[in-house]
This record gives sequence, C-alpha cells and structure tokens, in this order.
Amino acid sequence: EYGNGIGSSCGSLTKPGTQYEPLKIEEQHQIINSYGLAFLNAHLRSDAETSPGMAASAGTFNGEYLTANHFGDEVLLNAKP
Repeated sequence: EYGNGIGSSCGSLTKPGTQYEPLKIEEQHQIINSYGLAFLNAHLRSDAETSPGMAASAGTFNGEYLTANHFGDEVLLNAKP
C-alpha cells in the first residue's frame, strides 16, 4: 500500500474518528505534478509564457491555478494571496 508510511489502518488526520485511505498513486502524482508545475511556472520560470514548449503549460498551470482546488474532496486547499 502506497501512502508515505501511513496505511489505511491509521486514523485520519483531517477527519477524526475515520480511517485514512490513501489516494491511488496515479491520482497522487497528478495532483502533485499539476500544482508543482503551476508553482514553477508562476514563481521560478521568468520566461514560461514566451518560451517555446512552455507557453502551453503556462497558460493553464500558473499562479491563478494555485489559488483554486482542482481536485474536489481529494485536496484540502488553503491558499493565501
């Protein structure tokens, strides 16, 4: 079972009284990769919007992307401007 050392036999940290159920690895990667790419494009890549090959991802994965929850109940998002 993949869950960074916390298996489904552990109690939930966000919903006391319930059991923790890790997301499927593919879902975990999709969430991490999308928010990670948005962070890189917004804060570390000064040429993300003009560089060939990066413009397409910068149009979607940008600073604005970081302010919203794109994964419903699977993500607990607290964003501050």
